Amino acid sequence: MTLPADEVPYAHLWDGSEPGWTVRVTHWSECQVVVVFDPPGPTVRDVATMRDLFDELRTRPATAVWAQLRGQLRIVLERNYTPMEVRPYAIAARARGLRIELPGPRRVIYQPFNTTTQKVVIIEDDELATRIGKRMLAAGVPEVAVEAD
Repeated sequence: MTLPADEVPYAHLWDGSEPGWTVRVTHWSECQVVVVFDPPGPTVRDVATMRDLFDELRTRPATAVWAQLRGQLRIVLERNYTPMEVRPYAIAARARGLRIELPGPRRVIYQPFNTTTQKVVIIEDDELATRIGKRMLAAGVPEVAVEAD
């Protein structure tokens, strides 16, 4: 089987020529914050509360935030949070009367790690890192599962 050119430099990770390699497979959750409003949209109080709680809105002029949110029934904040980071925001927002949803995808990150040399290979291209990790697992390289919150 011929490897794609961008995978060739990593073949030593699974071909047995360099012992000790494992694949750290990290399951990473990210949450978006979605604020849901009753019709006809957020009140001035809702907008003030959101600006008080969320830095990305606080740093913008109130008139710009109001113009963006006026008439909207839901807003998805730009920043992604880990579940641990978002909990205090969600609790505070709900305590102040905002309806919050926290949808978020789980990402899987593959990272080659050599248990003998304690060496990590960092592959900055996420798609390539996923292909390399899956190729290592398919070749029988041991998996080390990591849960991240």
